[in-house]
Amino acid sequence: MKVTIGAKHFVALGTTIFSLFLVVRWIVEPATQQQVCPIVQPDSDTFFAKQENLFSTNCVNQGPLNWTLFVKRVLRTHKIWKNVRVEKRDTDGFGDFSADFKRLLPKIFETSRSDVIRIIELGSFKGRSTIEMAKQCKDLASEGDKECQIIAVDTWLASPEHYEAERNDISDLFATFLSNIKHEDLTDVVFPFRLSSTAAAHVFHCYHISADVVFVDSNHEYDTVINELLMYYPLLRSHGLFIGDDFHIRTWPGVVQAVEEFSQKMNRPYEVVRNTWSLFKDDEPESYFWDRQTLSTL
Repeated sequence: MKVTIGAKHFVALGTTIFSLFLVVRWIVEPATQQQVCPIVQPDSDTFFAKQENLFSTNCVNQGPLNWTLFVKRVLRTHKIWKNVRVEKRDTDGFGDFSADFKRLLPKIFETSRSDVIRIIELGSFKGRSTIEMAKQCKDLASEGDKECQIIAVDTWLASPEHYEAERNDISDLFATFLSNIKHEDLTDVVFPFRLSSTAAAHVFHCYHISADVVFVDSNHEYDTVINELLMYYPLLRSHGLFIGDDFHIRTWPGVVQAVEEFSQKMNRPYEVVRNTWSLFKDDEPESYFWDRQTLSTL
């Protein structure tokens, strides 16, 4: 039997097919759009790719530079401290880390094989944490015949939250920081380095500047924190210490995500006391980016 489909039936069939197409598209398209920019899970190889591509520019000068020459040629703190005008102390800041330093710094003095305990602080603001670290480090050093050096890394240009809070005390943070350090008579152990944390890391890797402790308290966004961890972990000496602030999932989720991911990938446990996190390196010695890159091509 021959079946004839009239024009009306053909139009109805076409309309039905088109309607079904729209429904299917409405259901499927959101999933397709979500897959275009997937969330990178902690087990992604992207983490390891970051380790091999930390820096895109080479060193202008590369190779070990002893501390005396590094201070003289790069940090140039003798010129900085010379012209500092001491004002009334102003160490208004965020958090009190005295208990954390008292708990963790002695462990560094026990395990360090160096006569000099070097701390790199990422984010110094007005110097509240810098002063506390310097005082405790000097006290411990005097007991063990050691020396302390603290490199305070900051741009001293403040952070977005300072401007959004409309603070009126951030117009000249660098002068405030220098005044506070000099007020406490700590210019012998504190060495300001006015760069971003990632730019400073480039310099440290080029000149082979290692550290026993890296205190992470600068930008709290995930991308910055994970890059800081990747860049500074190789600079840590054997049994060195990462310590950081603001481990709080609601306020600073980027910090939590970066620390947890780094801990998992590097297979290093971390500890959180209040909102302060800490992570110790194993017995692996310090290493420097371009040295590792050279070895990988041999």
